[in-house]
Order: sequence, then C-alpha cells, then structure tokens
Amino acid sequence: MKRFMNMVKLKKPEDEIQPPDHRKGLEIVEQKVDLLIVDVETGLKRVKEEIEKIDPSGETATEEATRYFKSLRQIVDDREKEVLEEIEKSCRERKTELRSQNAAMTIQKAVLKNAANLCDDTLNPERNASDQELKEVKEKIMNNFRPMLEKTYPPVSGIVKFTKSPPLEVLENFVGNAGGVSKKMVGLRDTPNLTFGRFGRQNGEFDGPTGMAVRPSGHIAIVDQGNSRVQVFDDQGNFLKAFRTNSKISMGLDADDDGNYFITSWSDECVMKFTKTGELVNKYPLENGKTRFNPCGLKVISEEFKKQIPLLNKEPGQVLVVVDSHSNSVLLVTVDGGKLRIVKQVGEDKLEAPRYVVVDQKRRLILVTDIEDNEVVAFNFAGEEVFSFGQQGPEEGEFEGPSGIAIDKQDQTIIVANHYDSRIQIFKYDTCEDGLTLSYQKTIARRHLGSPYDMCVSQNRFVLVANYRTNCVEVYRYKL
Repeated sequence: MKRFMNMVKLKKPEDEIQPPDHRKGLEIVEQKVDLLIVDVETGLKRVKEEIEKIDPSGETATEEATRYFKSLRQIVDDREKEVLEEIEKSCRERKTELRSQNAAMTIQKAVLKNAANLCDDTLNPERNASDQELKEVKEKIMNNFRPMLEKTYPPVSGIVKFTKSPPLEVLENFVGNAGGVSKKMVGLRDTPNLTFGRFGRQNGEFDGPTGMAVRPSGHIAIVDQGNSRVQVFDDQGNFLKAFRTNSKISMGLDADDDGNYFITSWSDECVMKFTKTGELVNKYPLENGKTRFNPCGLKVISEEFKKQIPLLNKEPGQVLVVVDSHSNSVLLVTVDGGKLRIVKQVGEDKLEAPRYVVVDQKRRLILVTDIEDNEVVAFNFAGEEVFSFGQQGPEEGEFEGPSGIAIDKQDQTIIVANHYDSRIQIFKYDTCEDGLTLSYQKTIARRHLGSPYDMCVSQNRFVLVANYRTNCVEVYRYKL
C-alpha cells in the first residue's frame, strides 16, 4: 500500500485548471477595434481629400475643354467661310479673265483672218505677184502680227488656281483626368504624312508643280512650271538645288541611268535634255518639223530594259516614251542626232486626251492615263492595246480625270491620281474573262483642292503627288 501511494503523485491545489479570463480577452478585442476605427477614419479623411481635389480639377478640365472646342469650331467656321469666299472670288476673277481673253482672241482671230486672206490673194497664181510684192506683204504681216505669231496658247483650263496654299490646321483632343488636362494628337483620315512647298518664287516654293521623277540618287525632281525651272529635294522634302528650263509650259520629267534630266516642253514643242548639274544639253524637236508636237508625260527607257524589247534593242541612242497631246497618242522615240525620231506611234485610234505615262518593265506594258475618257489604257511595245480600265464617277475604282500615274515596283501596285477630285487610288493587276485588267484596292486620299498632275513612288515607297492648284507636294504612305 505504501509502495502504491508513492507511485501516485497527488495534485496540489495550485495545479488545478483555472477558468478563462473573459474580461482580459474582451479588453484585447476592444483595442483591436479601436485600431481599426482609426484606420477607417484615416481612410475616410484621405478619400474626402481626394474628392475635394477632383471636383475643382474636373470642373476646370471641363471648362477648358469646352472653351477649346468652342474656339476650334469658330476657327473651322471662319476657315470654311474664308475658303468659300476665296473660291468664289477666284472663280469670279477667272471668269472675268477668260471673258477678256475671249474678247481679245476674237478680235485677234478676225485680224488674223484678214491677214490670211491677204496672203491667199497675194499667193494666188492668177495674180502672179512679183518677188518684191511677196516680200512687202510678208514684211507687213510679220511687222504687224509678230507678237501674236510668236505667242503660244496653251489649252484653256477650267481649274481655278489659288495664289497661296491654305494652311494646314492640326486638331487636338483634350482628355480630362484627376490631375488636370492633357493633349493627344488626333490622326485625320486622308492627311498626308508630309507636305512641302507653297506659292512663291523662292527656293522650295512653287508656281504650279507638274512633272516629277525619282532620280537614281533617290532625290525627287519636280517641274516648277510657272517659275520655268526644276527643283530637286531629298526624300524628306528638303530643298537641294534648282536650275532654269526657260520653258513656259513643261509637263513631264524623268531621269536616265546617269542622272541626266529629260523634260517635255509643251510650249517649245520639244524634249529638253539637261545634265545632272542642270546644264542644257540640247532641245530635241520631232524629226518632221512640220508636225505639231505638244508633249506631256515622259518616261526614259533604261539601256538594260531596251535590250529586252525586240522593237527597240537595235535602236541607237536613248529611247523615250512620250505622251503627245496634239496627236492624242504615245510616241516611242529615239534621240537621233539633234531630233527625235519616231520608232512607233501607239494609241492614236484609242486615246482621247492622254496625260501621263508609266512603264511596267515586268509585264512590258505602257500604261497611260486618259483624262477625257476617264480610264487607264495599257499597250504593249508592239502598239497593241492589252486592256483599258475605268469609267467616270465618284465611286471606288472610278475616275474623275485621271492624270498622274505611278507604279510601286516592289509589289507591282498601280497608283492613279484624279485631277478633278484629287482622289489617289491604289490598284493591283487582276485577271478577267478578257485577260489582264486592274482591280481596285483602296483610296489613300480624298482632298478636293489639290488638282494633282504627275506623281511618283520614292525609293522608300512613299507616294508623292504634285498638286498644281495648291502649289505643294503631298507625301503619303500606304499599306494594302
């Protein structure tokens, strides 16, 4: 029994289990709640402060945005009124000018008819006029009518030409946030990536840009018709140099492999050649001097490509593809001595008013725009029509006076500029029941004031358009 008692350890009173202290536990919970209350109150205070900050800044942003767009609408309204008034004024002045020209030319016509009758009477075999009499009549007519006989009249255009280019406004979009107002540029549809040039006679300014071409160096050469010169720019629109042509009306321009310039002169009825430094080499009329020649667009055939064309590979000298607005045809000519010798005349029975031309070396085609028939016509080098495409209209793939034409050699797209509504459209080759044709892809510009003439594709695949009316060059990037 004693042994058993020694083995059992009796509990002492202090080892008994004590009941939990609920008071102390509640005090701890109370402390935690108090801390949470402090945190919530701090958060509420911070939120209230933020609300107080946002209200005035939001109101300020709203007021600023409202004022901005109100002033912007006023600017647009004023500009619209200014442009419309300028158009109306220009049209009115142009009508007055044309009426004056009409009256003056009517009188000139009557006087010239009298002179023609005098010539006929004097040259009549029945009259048997002496050499002295013939000489006197000739000198009399030349002395009286020399200014009129030496003046060249270009085709009268219905285009209103502005004396200055309208400025390009940039729209900005205001976006409000808690911190105030920020600005974000808005990209406008049909806005060119770059525009350079304006009306004037200084370097980099234009008075009616027409023909243009990409030189072997990648620089862009542009005919400045009203200033009788050619200007050269880099592919960023920076002016590099200029040289005089002394041609009153020049339409087309291209460069050969050596960088020499070939320029058509409508007024002088010839093609002019200049060195790459701008020195005149020669003026080349047609071999038959009695045939009137009014050249527009022009392309130079490279020596390498000439070897691939049976009609041309044995021709000496440089070969040019020239649009002649007098015969309404495309002439394949070679520079032979001091004249242009016609190798082939193309499209004389098809074209109504050809303007500019491009050569597709891959398919060996000549594509020419017809501003009167509103179509693009393709011929092979044998002079046969391969296809014609287009009709008049404002819809996609339709034309309103197609003028400039260019080819992107990389993806073989054809770019066409409408003269009358200034649309720039992209086409690709396609096949149909009749064979090859063009298929509309997209429109990259719908600008209604430019009146584009010629165009080209730069080496970095930008489309450059010479806008005659607004005296500038617009540059576009396109993606199909």
